[in-house]
Amino acid sequence: MGNLAKKIVWAIVATLIAAALTIGIGIGIGAAESDSQMKYNSLNYDVTVADNGDLRIVQDIDVRLDKRGSGDDAKPWRQLYQQYTLNTNNLLDITDISVENLTTGETYTQSEPVNAGNVYGGKWDTSYAKHWYIGDITNGDTLPTAYRPFDNADATYKADEPRKRKVELGWNIPKTMSAKSMKFRVSMTWRGTGTTYEDVTTFKWEPFGENNQMPMNNVSVNVHMPNVCTQDTGKENGGKAYGSSAERTGTNPLCRTWVHYSKQSTVTRSEDGTLTVSMNQVPTGTYLDVVAMFPSVAGHAAVRGEDRDAAASLIDSEGDEERTWYKHQRTKAIVTIVAWLVVFVGGLALTIPCVIKALRVRKYAEYLGGIEYWREPLHMTPAVAAQINQVLKSTSPGGVDKEMMGATMLSLISRKFIAVYPGPASMYAGIDMSRVHPAGLAQFAEQRLAMDPSMAKANTNTIVLLPPAYDMQALLTLSPSERTLLDMLQEASRLIGNLPVFDMNAMKHQFKKHAKKGAAAIAAFEDACRKELDASKALATVRGGVYAMGVIGMILGIISMMAFTLIDGMLALAFIIGIPVTFLGFLGVMLMPARVFTGQPDDWATAGGSGAAGVAGVAGSAGGADAAGALPKYVPDGPGQQMAGHVQGLRRYLLDFSDFSDRGVLDLMLWDQYLVFATAFGIADKAMAQLRQAYPQLSDQRWLDEHGYHSSNIYWSNRTYVAGSVFASMNISSGMSGFSDLGSALSSSMNSISNTISAANSSSSSGGGGSFGGSGGGSGGGSFGGR
Repeated sequence: MGNLAKKIVWAIVATLIAAALTIGIGIGIGAAESDSQMKYNSLNYDVTVADNGDLRIVQDIDVRLDKRGSGDDAKPWRQLYQQYTLNTNNLLDITDISVENLTTGETYTQSEPVNAGNVYGGKWDTSYAKHWYIGDITNGDTLPTAYRPFDNADATYKADEPRKRKVELGWNIPKTMSAKSMKFRVSMTWRGTGTTYEDVTTFKWEPFGENNQMPMNNVSVNVHMPNVCTQDTGKENGGKAYGSSAERTGTNPLCRTWVHYSKQSTVTRSEDGTLTVSMNQVPTGTYLDVVAMFPSVAGHAAVRGEDRDAAASLIDSEGDEERTWYKHQRTKAIVTIVAWLVVFVGGLALTIPCVIKALRVRKYAEYLGGIEYWREPLHMTPAVAAQINQVLKSTSPGGVDKEMMGATMLSLISRKFIAVYPGPASMYAGIDMSRVHPAGLAQFAEQRLAMDPSMAKANTNTIVLLPPAYDMQALLTLSPSERTLLDMLQEASRLIGNLPVFDMNAMKHQFKKHAKKGAAAIAAFEDACRKELDASKALATVRGGVYAMGVIGMILGIISMMAFTLIDGMLALAFIIGIPVTFLGFLGVMLMPARVFTGQPDDWATAGGSGAAGVAGVAGSAGGADAAGALPKYVPDGPGQQMAGHVQGLRRYLLDFSDFSDRGVLDLMLWDQYLVFATAFGIADKAMAQLRQAYPQLSDQRWLDEHGYHSSNIYWSNRTYVAGSVFASMNISSGMSGFSDLGSALSSSMNSISNTISAANSSSSSGGGGSFGGSGGGSGGGSFGGR
């Protein structure tokens, strides 16, 4: 799979993860907002309207009770209840109550209200369960008082300050820890809900109000209007016609109903005078109001009335409210659709240019020339080589600190500024470490290890600051990155007591103790490495405004997915709008390289832009080179492509070294430099394996002792590898990785020190007869619960 295909796959994976997380969080937030330990699985109303406007209400309730607490803290359910408001304007009394447990077939009997929290032990089930009660909770529901209905004489007509009483109708159930379904039928008559006028009788019924905190999965309401509604007079109020007939319920033109519900619902009206309302997923804080009128029936007047006609004014007021509601909904819908389009079009406008530019730019972050292999040591510092190799590998910036530090350490060793030997510094006590022969030192160390095997468990290695490290003239020959790393080693020496010989465990300990100094040294090294790269003019930054647009588009897509999920659960929009925008954002951001190589490859310039492979070193085919031409404006002139070709070519050469038949006599000094750059590329172990395969004598201890001392790096990388050597059995995994690969070992060691310093430093610091919103406050205003 090519790099482009991998990026696309990763963009898809990132989008799916983001979608799963954001939509999941959105659903979780929505669920948390409506979280309730009890829920109505279903609530079915069957309501019969009397000629005087009183209501006979039969509820079939299916309730779910979740477990409250665990173990000894678990709290059983003992009471279910419904709370209503008696109001002299619209509800005087609740009578003819019955409660039946449909699950068990038991009929509950009436008892006095009781505070369930004051009943302990098994007395609840034997003395209180299977009874219903009604009580006054105007002053709080902790202990309901005796129920007191209003009399007919108390009835008022649209009083500004009607008298009110809050009542609770509840039923005691046997102690229940949890139940997926418990079914009850609760029947009652609401008296004093209607108002009679000269022409019609009206009522406004609110089965559940905005104070209800009981979520309900499915709710259905069937309201059967009086028989007068099926008696078609063919006239409306003496031959006058009023408004739309969409609200007609029955065959009589004066029988009409209106439903106030702000969420989605299905409303039907039949000629037999039945109004049916169906709702799904009714959230808490949502109210349902049914407004109805029907011809007044002589001898069956409501308890309140007025000597005037009301049909026309009621039709007009409800029609005005419905039109206002739908106008508001249309405006809201238009604004919402515009918002969807803005998010979608805006998201595409932000992300598509990012993807297009990324596809155009990304090839310039690769080597475009024809160099396949490169044999010469690179004319750049190990730090620059590591960073160029990082771009070629398409890894993120800042991820090569370990390679830069390890390669720079090897460079200091190769240039004789420092030496590194396996084992703790105490193992070399009494020896002038500035004047040692590698073979003699190895033999001495093996003897010490044989005498004291505990030293092999020290998991460290010894650093020696050689005389050039203190020679000002010699120091001038170092690159900035080499000099700052040497400064860090010298700082460690000063902290240890100005000792030129110390091991990495001691260095790590001192930098952990003096974290700020260690952090400053690491920062100085990383800064020097970045400046060296900048000075080389090898790379140019291409991430700018278009990249920022892609990031903003990606964020917009993620936010839109969550928003669409939270706003009325619009999962479809989250998928249709949010996911494409998010994917394009991720794709553009992932494809867009941070930097591109400057200039043209060597072979472009040599071949006059033909793409032929005219290179130094080992030339491969130029099939991978693009046709030469004018560079785009975001790719400035510079040596970047040439340097990239050399880095990529040398990396391939080291990885395939044993396959070459013309490699000649082993040149230890050349391989001393090769190992520096192999460490910069992160392939030191593989390069050394290729070298050993090509030159088996490196596995011969005697040959190494006689010839290998010319290169300290090569000698120690192989001396500890030799089978049977005491070094080969050393457990120095955290320090030098067995010292069998000096480059990787130094990278790992210095990275361990860097991590320790970082950790220590951070520790201190429409009128179609449907439902519509609007007017609330009908009779009852029910709210449901349990305890």
